[in-house]
Amino acid sequence: MPRVLVVLQLCALLICFSCDEGGKDPGPFVAQGWIDRCESRCDQMEKCNYDQFVFDHGDWDNCYRACESRLTRDENVQFIEQTSDACLQALYSDVKCVFALNCEDLSAWKDMDGDSYPCSSEDNAADNACEGISTEDFLDDCGFPVETNPS
Repeated sequence: MPRVLVVLQLCALLICFSCDEGGKDPGPFVAQGWIDRCESRCDQMEKCNYDQFVFDHGDWDNCYRACESRLTRDENVQFIEQTSDACLQALYSDVKCVFALNCEDLSAWKDMDGDSYPCSSEDNAADNACEGISTEDFLDDCGFPVETNPS
């Protein structure tokens, strides 16, 4: 009987471990990490700028497919492979922060009024870590919203 309990406990641990791994963020060093961030941006667009979302994508599935196809293009995969770890990590943190903003905070981020706006520390860290690296095309393909007053 104790042997059965040990086996059941091991099975439970394996199930828990596999559940945790399934929700793990792949990170900035693979295209899938950036594609997963896109899911957040699609949801944000749908909530905050529905007319533009419909114009650009029509529905959520098309938004997700568009992100996947853009971020797996050769030049974007090459950008991920060839850009410094520090820059990729800083960009990833910035994208995660901006894509998680609610509509009011997204508007404040776009205005970038003063030194204290949503995601300002992430923006500044990305600017510093990626100095001299052209990130605009990659961020555009990532769906990064346009800043009205870029730093």
